[in-house]
Amino acid sequence: MDRAKEQRMKINLKRAILIFILMTAIVAFLFSIFAKEKLLEILHALLTADYKFALLAWAAYLSFVLMWATRWSMSIKSLGRSVRIRELFLIVYGGIFINNITPFTYSGGDPVGRSYLLSKLKGLPYSVCLASVMGELIVDVPVFLSLISLAALVSLHLTLVWFGMVIFLIVIAIVFLPLSSRFFGNKTAENWIGNMIVRVLKKLRRHVDEPKIFNGLENFYSCAHNVISQRKIAGLLAIFSTLLVGLSSLRLYFIFQAFNYSAPWPMLIFASTLPWAAGLVPLLPGGMGTFDFALISIFLLFGVPFNIALSAVLVERAITFFFGTFAGAMSLSYLGIKIWALEGEMPHIGG
Repeated sequence: MDRAKEQRMKINLKRAILIFILMTAIVAFLFSIFAKEKLLEILHALLTADYKFALLAWAAYLSFVLMWATRWSMSIKSLGRSVRIRELFLIVYGGIFINNITPFTYSGGDPVGRSYLLSKLKGLPYSVCLASVMGELIVDVPVFLSLISLAALVSLHLTLVWFGMVIFLIVIAIVFLPLSSRFFGNKTAENWIGNMIVRVLKKLRRHVDEPKIFNGLENFYSCAHNVISQRKIAGLLAIFSTLLVGLSSLRLYFIFQAFNYSAPWPMLIFASTLPWAAGLVPLLPGGMGTFDFALISIFLLFGVPFNIALSAVLVERAITFFFGTFAGAMSLSYLGIKIWALEGEMPHIGG
């Protein structure tokens, strides 16, 4: 590793630590304001919690990440590539770290970060890596909508308006995958996006290599179409997406058990899916604020006492945010060293 790269690594590490400290300070500040009147009750709930259930929640989180890596390996295999699950496990954690220190979360941090790490580590075309990730996310949408609809049918008092919204979600869930497949198989859409990228880059006065842009975009579209148009692969990804929501719900179930509270399963389904949409809003790093507000709002709407709801959110974020960030930093450090060691040795495959 040359001195310039070593210096860059030190600067990036310092920046990450500063961001992490800032986020911790924001959490403490929001906690002190939001929970001032209930502070003693929350502290009592945290001090008297049964933390063997918190350990089970942590184990469920590790299982979640492992299953996520396994699902991703299926998406990659459908494109004729093969990457070990152990490597994907580390890359997923690297992506989690990027999510948690940038304000983009699922709207950029996860697909872009994971794809970049996989491309650099394995020498694969970035378009192929991004397509494998987008294939997962596209399949997530109908699965999430179906589970939200099921939870809504069970838990909500369905007026005509609510019933209409549930039917609308079910229809979107049914047609989303076929429409996505048609979109990624549409040459007109591909050319339109390519031309838009070229125009934007020219306005920014950047060097534009049009053949490279269109070749990369064509490769991405073709690969994404391959992932979601293969019924067997799409079906397997959907099954794994459902299992991931199940593991996320199980993690929350264990957390509530730590506070001796029996959480209804529709609430757990909502809490495992709806905050994901809040994470699309690029505000604070790691979806901080938007994700937490969505999560605690769901708990309160289902009648969870405020002190239990906020305590559960704190334990949940301690596992998924703070532990996830720490594990992601360790994984990213290891991957960074490995990538730098491979640079100059591994030829880049494709465009």
